[in-house]
Amino acid sequence: MNNYFNSSWISPPLSSPLGPSLSSPAAALMFFPYGKVVTWGRGTSGQLGHGDMVSIFKPKHVKSLESLVITHVSAGWSHSGFVSDTGYLFTCGDGSFGQLGHGDCNSHCFPLKVSYFDSKHVDQIACGMPHSLVWMKGDGHLYTWGRGFGSASDVHYPRRLPSSLCFIQVSLGWNHMLVEGKCLCLVATTMESLVILKREAW
Repeated sequence: MNNYFNSSWISPPLSSPLGPSLSSPAAALMFFPYGKVVTWGRGTSGQLGHGDMVSIFKPKHVKSLESLVITHVSAGWSHSGFVSDTGYLFTCGDGSFGQLGHGDCNSHCFPLKVSYFDSKHVDQIACGMPHSLVWMKGDGHLYTWGRGFGSASDVHYPRRLPSSLCFIQVSLGWNHMLVEGKCLCLVATTMESLVILKREAW
């Protein structure tokens, strides 16, 4: 794969190592230390952000994000999220359950800014199967949206998760999430309730 990143159409500075790579079972996202993003893999829902619903087998720059410095990315089953250094969140891909956070169930082939967070500073996005989660470093709050579990309705806008705890890291799975606090680790079996899984000082 290194041959792809050494090609002229990406050309990362030799002094800059590749950034973290985030992948779902079928798609991969990677951002460089200087804030540019490449994606590849399954794109049948527009989750690669290239303006189409085509799968590709080589890393390709997401052109609509090239004017931004991207600091965090996440690949869900069929949607993706990108966070800029200014705290804006962009999502694309399948929106069938409202998981893109734009207030509807529309899908998008280009990363579209989530206007709900215009006056907030997003630090981390986690994309799961049919849902999404955002973490705010400043206050430690979590916001979730997407498919409802059990009898719960789908949520099309980000909704703050009610909790007095301060979180420092988050991750989403198929239909659950794992969040880490300063002195505890919790797992949520639904998107609206937290259960203490482990507690220890570290």
